[in-house]
Amino acid sequence: MNEYEILGRLHEIIDDDTNLKMKEWLDSHNVNNYLLYPLAAVELGAINEAPENNANLLRRCVASFVYAKARENDKSIFIKKFNTPGFKKYLKAYESELIPLYQNFRFSREINDINPFSKPRLVQEGNHNYKLTTSLVSDHYREEDFYFYGEDDRQNAEKEQKQTFDLHIKFWNKIVLEQKKYEELSKYPDIELYNCCIGIIEKDLNKWEARVRSNVFDGPNYLAKVIAYFYYHAMLKSIAIRIDMDLEDDIFEIGKECIMYFDKKTCIDDIVKISGLPKYKVVNVVNYLINDGKMNLLEFPLFEVEESLVTIPSLILVNDWQFTIINGHYLKKIIITNREKTISTVTEGRIEKALLGVTNVAVAKTVPYSFKDEMGNKLDSDIDYAIYDFTHNKVLIIEAKWIDKHYKDEIDKIYRNIFQTLNSIYTKQIDKHKKFLQKQENIDFLFSNDKNYKKGLPMPEIYYLAVDKRNQMHIGERHMVSEYMLMYFIHKYVSENQIDLEAMWGEISGLQTKVEYITVSDSYYEISVGDEIVLVEQDDLYWK
Repeated sequence: MNEYEILGRLHEIIDDDTNLKMKEWLDSHNVNNYLLYPLAAVELGAINEAPENNANLLRRCVASFVYAKARENDKSIFIKKFNTPGFKKYLKAYESELIPLYQNFRFSREINDINPFSKPRLVQEGNHNYKLTTSLVSDHYREEDFYFYGEDDRQNAEKEQKQTFDLHIKFWNKIVLEQKKYEELSKYPDIELYNCCIGIIEKDLNKWEARVRSNVFDGPNYLAKVIAYFYYHAMLKSIAIRIDMDLEDDIFEIGKECIMYFDKKTCIDDIVKISGLPKYKVVNVVNYLINDGKMNLLEFPLFEVEESLVTIPSLILVNDWQFTIINGHYLKKIIITNREKTISTVTEGRIEKALLGVTNVAVAKTVPYSFKDEMGNKLDSDIDYAIYDFTHNKVLIIEAKWIDKHYKDEIDKIYRNIFQTLNSIYTKQIDKHKKFLQKQENIDFLFSNDKNYKKGLPMPEIYYLAVDKRNQMHIGERHMVSEYMLMYFIHKYVSENQIDLEAMWGEISGLQTKVEYITVSDSYYEISVGDEIVLVEQDDLYWK
């Protein structure tokens, strides 16, 4: 067998073993372990630690993994009384059994992600022995920091945080100071608080800056009104949980309080009544948000059990809807329209805002062009955005994309696809831009609509940058940053109303995505793959 056949067969062996062990685990545990206990564990984790930290990412991924496997194995899912001793047993199994099984599942996906950039290393040692080492991919910056913590725009991040904080205060005052009963606020939603919740959801969705729509929803406002209903109830529940925590000695007793239950029919009727939306539109959005066994808790945070909808507060409250709605459409293979417009529109708008008051630039945006190459072939394309720094005689050409298929789930990226995106942008778009901009007259054409541009400048040095909505990769001279990283770099290199593209590119061009093959022990499992033996480091795999 060649390298690809060995890795492919090993992937199948590990998957088969994981599926068998998960079936055995499901068969030996009751229905609460399939959904309610995993969800409660996620919520307690989000209460005790930042929702975006690695431990909570893992809890969400394991919860979705268990539910997906329960659905895959045709397990009956029904509402059963939440039992605290049973929940405690689940938490022990989570550490000792479920994390190992989920890590095996991840490891199997990793060795099956064959690509020339970060594929596993298989080294032959003897006639039929191969040692496997997986890769560790890392970058100087974590792109997640830029949108989780607002590193790209601290002022706007602080404004959004204040909006959310103020809403928490309003809910807290309603329940604690005004002594409104939780049951009353739940049964008869407060219109003012509900409208504030719409504002929070729209804050996310308005970052599309376009009327994105699909056969699920007509526009961001429709979507916000439905999600806001669940956000309202999640806020109520999260405050009730924290009040109960002050009264309860055993933190695990809070587990049963973490689960939110809605009668589906009543829930839909309530949303219609409070939102004013037609019933069919509400039904479309609610059904879309239901998780049908896909391993994406934030994309699909509702679970339909019998006649009820089940969820937990954190899946609604910490959800970044501008991303999860787009990703969810891709995962459910639902066409979403006007989205491509959001990429160029939003990126353009954010760049323009970042460059307000900057005096040494000319800009160009969405400029179509056509020309004949040296072979006489007609080529056409358009340049998404360009910045000309007069002071240093440098030009930055930006090609923006938003590719859905970069993530396996919340925790793992598909580096094969990110690598393909990077290469595709440079090969299909940027290579054309480079040919077109070899002539000074074409540079003049590019910036002709900006009154700040003056012809007759020396031929500038031109930098080319790919921009993705969320991801980065740096291979050789090819660079891709996330939109949030781009904003960070622009802010960083603007000083006294001047941008220094030369220094900015000096930092970006110095970034390189690192791939390391690290061995941490000399202990290996020997796994038979046909006539071959593959040695897998014991720290990478849980194997018996």
